[in-house]
Amino acid sequence: MITRGVLRAVTQTARGFRTLSVELLADEPGDVQHFESHGVHSVPQDGADVIALQVAGSADHIVALVAGDYRGPTVAAGESVLYNDHDWSVRLLTTGMSVSEGSTQRLVVAPAGAPGMLGVARALDPVSASAEFGVWVTAVNAALLANTPATMPPFSSVGVITDASSKVFVEAG
Repeated sequence: MITRGVLRAVTQTARGFRTLSVELLADEPGDVQHFESHGVHSVPQDGADVIALQVAGSADHIVALVAGDYRGPTVAAGESVLYNDHDWSVRLLTTGMSVSEGSTQRLVVAPAGAPGMLGVARALDPVSASAEFGVWVTAVNAALLANTPATMPPFSSVGVITDASSKVFVEAG
């Protein structure tokens, strides 16, 4: 028999299984084992919905197959999201992947050549110095050689990345 219930508490066991204290709708309160998919682990909040199964139809051996709620972010058909109660989410989208804290995207991964994406410079990637940065370096060098204080000219750009990663991209803007 498959039944539905409400989670009241979570306890981790020594063998790594988790025990859920649940109130099942069939008036069968008690502790049940909760099984999870390999590589995915979460601890649902009290009050989450539980779907439980009586193994071989025995009320003495009930396991929880699913424990969760409906607070997750919405996604389009074919997309997935992993989220927590601290407002972080990882979205696997049809256009790539994003990691967000609330409404702020912290990381966006998109296919190479996607519009608005620029190659990321890595340590030791070549950079072509801008003319104004060259003037600044010359002024600093002259002040150091003369051993006198000097006012340095301002510059707005150090240079341009001339050979960035072809595999790692960042959103322009």
